Amino acid sequence: MKGNQFILNVNKTDFTDSGIYTALIDNGIEKLEVPVNMHIGVKPKVEAPKPANDQTCTIGQDTQISWKFSGIEKPHITWSFNGQPLEAN
Repeated sequence: MKGNQFILNVNKTDFTDSGIYTALIDNGIEKLEVPVNMHIGVKPKVEAPKPANDQTCTIGQDTQISWKFSGIEKPHITWSFNGQPLEAN
């Protein structure tokens, strides 16, 4: 408690800490419940075998760069070539 501010600390949060926390306030005259929905995000991660960042192909050949990205919330991916954004296909 700090003044009239009550604090719940959740140390080293994990995805399993996501959910609804409820504060029950009771001053002997009235009871009040205040819910808070806790969302825990997970940093974006590239899941690719090494050395997936090096690729070779032959001129005129079609090629594909494919990586798996994960995160919570789902990450938005933008590709660029030589610093210039590429249009999504």
